[in-house]
Amino acid sequence: MSVSTALAVRSDMDEEMAYNLTKALYENYDKIANVHPAMESLTPEVMADVDVVPYHDGAERYLKEVGLR
Repeated sequence: MSVSTALAVRSDMDEEMAYNLTKALYENYDKIANVHPAMESLTPEVMADVDVVPYHDGAERYLKEVGLR
């Protein structure tokens, strides 16, 4: 798999902030995809299926809640 867009955060980022960031990206994908062509490839399914680096605990928690992990 090739991913042209990724979002990396520090491992010490607050878990709730990472959760809310992931939630905002997931819930607003349609709006975000129209901002820049690179963001179009970062679909919710792709967000949940990239295992190149570990997911932040907050992101992992949200993705599990919506059934993507």
